[in-house]
Amino acid sequence: MKECEYCSLPVSLRSNRVVRFCSVVCANKSRAKRVPRPCAHCDSEFLPPRNHNRQKFCSTRCRDKARLTAPIVACSTCGTALKRQASRVAKLAHSFCSTPCMATHRRQHTLRGEAHPQHTLYVELQCDSCGEALKKIPSKVRRRNFCGVNCRLTWQRTSGYSTGPNSGVWRGGHENYRGPNWDEQRRLALERDHATCQGCGLTKRLQVHHIQPWVTFEHYALANQIENLLTLCVRCHKREEWAYWRAHSEMIHLYPETRRIHTCRKCSTEYLTKSHRSLDCDGCATGRRASRGALSAQGGHTPLPAPHRSNRSEVSAA
Repeated sequence: MKECEYCSLPVSLRSNRVVRFCSVVCANKSRAKRVPRPCAHCDSEFLPPRNHNRQKFCSTRCRDKARLTAPIVACSTCGTALKRQASRVAKLAHSFCSTPCMATHRRQHTLRGEAHPQHTLYVELQCDSCGEALKKIPSKVRRRNFCGVNCRLTWQRTSGYSTGPNSGVWRGGHENYRGPNWDEQRRLALERDHATCQGCGLTKRLQVHHIQPWVTFEHYALANQIENLLTLCVRCHKREEWAYWRAHSEMIHLYPETRRIHTCRKCSTEYLTKSHRSLDCDGCATGRRASRGALSAQGGHTPLPAPHRSNRSEVSAA
């Protein structure tokens, strides 16, 4: 047995909790008890209200007088007199009248340059494009360093870093030169077709198309024959090019394959996947589809049973 902390009546102890009061009434009265405290201005004792037990002043008059008698401090930069709250004066080591004064003080007294604990010496380099001197911190030094975006783009165009065979999407490329008679043959093809697209009839943005691609001939004279040329617009030209390569898939070696090579999970053979989710080669996938079709045709395909859900009535009956 122990005594109640509010009314001193005996309280029965419990093993699973700490008991301090004999009833809920005593507990509420103990929590609501107000303790007198001295006023922060006139030092007279007063009872703070129940909803604001941290009140510092006994009245609004003492509060206003405390605000009017705020301590006067000098600006740490220019020395201007300032009124600040006593709590702020005790908490802050410096006081400033404006943001420029605070910035000036920081520039004068903050560690900068070599005195700063995180100071790092700059590395002197040369721009790989224009050769001008530049400075960088060690963490920013790369294998190629440039003084600006324009220099980086210029270097990429002139050095071939991301063009031609060095590009990630390179497919072999082609020669733009079509032989010494190309200009004349092109003019003859445009005159024959009356400067009109033979696919859609457009008269703008025309190009001369090789019916059989240029790369399949051994000599330019055979490729530039007037019978092998056709006037097309840009859109029809691209359509004809792709139609030819789809019809002649045996010559696709001119454009290297970029699809990922997978290993079949059943027969362990390597195959070119048509989708990133593909797991079986065409032979195994075809066999699986054929077996499913045979089962459905014979009626032997049985759906999986639905998961059993217990009923409350069954449980109660059991």
